[in-house]
Amino acid sequence: MILYIAISAFFIYFVIKVVTSKRVENVKCAFAGAYDGSDTVISVPKDRNKTIYTEGETVVDLSGYEKFHISGRSLEKVGLPDGAFVYTLPLGDEDIYSICNRFVIFRYDNKRLAKEHPEITNPVDGYKARKAVTILDCKMKEEDFKEKMSNILSSDPDIEEVDSCVEHLWKKYSFASGYYKDEKKLIVSITYKKGECKDYSFHSLKFLHGVVKYKSA
Repeated sequence: MILYIAISAFFIYFVIKVVTSKRVENVKCAFAGAYDGSDTVISVPKDRNKTIYTEGETVVDLSGYEKFHISGRSLEKVGLPDGAFVYTLPLGDEDIYSICNRFVIFRYDNKRLAKEHPEITNPVDGYKARKAVTILDCKMKEEDFKEKMSNILSSDPDIEEVDSCVEHLWKKYSFASGYYKDEKKLIVSITYKKGECKDYSFHSLKFLHGVVKYKSA
């Protein structure tokens, strides 16, 4: 009798497990802002986001796109809220400049992170979301970099102190430029630290995982 109850309980558990597993899917997280130690993959209901996207009169099948769940509020000011789902494709044969003013997904470069921020001891096996704004040449001279960034920041309403910001960004750029010594270009992106303070970063094309084509809340 006890054996029968145990077998029945196991069977019921197995059936429930199979049924519920068909109703959920695992989705990778892309962190908008600093990694907060939370899960890099979450389970969501399969009907949470349909694979058919309607844009005006155009119907797009998203089943061939890679889906990410946005975790963090550092891009909310520019239209990508915490909890949104984004659908991405690799850059492929597109020109690198086509990503400007697009949301993008980068893989974390843990070797760079360990060298640039040795105080961060936990590597991240995951992804981060950013908004690409421009492309810069690698290994620019300081005066050339500062001239280009000053022109960009002068028209940025979120930046009040252009000169001090340029000095701060030169340090970040010179590190990235020296670290990625085999690169010809660097991707410049933005986020808002804690959702408020705008900051620019410099990335290797090798760590560009995908370009956001569609997003939904």
